[in-house]
Amino acid sequence: MTQDTLIKAMQAMRALVEPEGPAPEVETVDWRIPHRFSQESAISLKSLAAKLAGHLEKCLDNLSGQPFEMTVEGIHERYAEQLYLHVSQQQPPMYYLPLTQAGKGHIGFIRLPFETAAILVGCMLRDPDAEIGKDGQMSSLAESILTDAAAGLADAVAKGFDEYGVGTIDKAERLVYLDWPVRFRDLEDLCEFEFKAVCEQVTLNVTLTVMDEVIAEIAQLKGPFGRAEEKNEQSDRIVKRMHDAPMAVAALLSSGLMALNTMLTLETGDVVILDRKITEPIDVLVNGQPCLRAWPAAHDGRCAMLIADEQWRQH
Repeated sequence: MTQDTLIKAMQAMRALVEPEGPAPEVETVDWRIPHRFSQESAISLKSLAAKLAGHLEKCLDNLSGQPFEMTVEGIHERYAEQLYLHVSQQQPPMYYLPLTQAGKGHIGFIRLPFETAAILVGCMLRDPDAEIGKDGQMSSLAESILTDAAAGLADAVAKGFDEYGVGTIDKAERLVYLDWPVRFRDLEDLCEFEFKAVCEQVTLNVTLTVMDEVIAEIAQLKGPFGRAEEKNEQSDRIVKRMHDAPMAVAALLSSGLMALNTMLTLETGDVVILDRKITEPIDVLVNGQPCLRAWPAAHDGRCAMLIADEQWRQH
């Protein structure tokens, strides 16, 4: 077939293929965040957020003596690592109140920007315009008042979750400032609720962050919900059990240590100089077949291995 004939045949084949239509629109996926939530999850979490907002609004009314209006500003999925890196940069300064559950330890936290924390202290003093922490640092008295206010917010959150059948949520006794407030900080899946409270010229921003396992039943989420510390404990248990059970291990040797052609030319009685000491015999297999056996040795004061066992040679 000539080149012209081949080109004509290819053009004829292309003519039989229908032209491609426009590319379908696809949703952009950001793999820096979890993707556990479904549409049903979003609906359930919006209902939960509205319930929490109601309890927080009532709490602020009681704390300040002023009528606040609390709204839900957003619900987000997060990785703990993502938030941890943000906090480690200390931008912007935040106060945190860790939340816990019996038998689980830390399960989340309440986050208050410094500006919100200062206004909240002023509201507690019935003076929202008071200049609290003007120099970016609160006094011990102001932080004590803030701790009481944050505890009230935590109790409001606990009431909201209690109405959904979530186990008792407790709070830490102290606030954490400019530091990561909980033990987990890796790839744990988190759910973040953002709230905004407004009263005349006063605006407060409150964020609640909890682990997905807390809202799993509400949001119809399936596990597992492994924590980093639990994964570490699991690996420790595996290593411990390895010492109690017989096992076979196959090791891959780097070609930088010994080239394959060099290995296949070794004979009984050869001595191979090593850069480290071996204490047990080594069986070397190539493609699953025994190639040679080496024994610990020394040569001119250097670590070495002695090739032995002629019957293991493959011809």
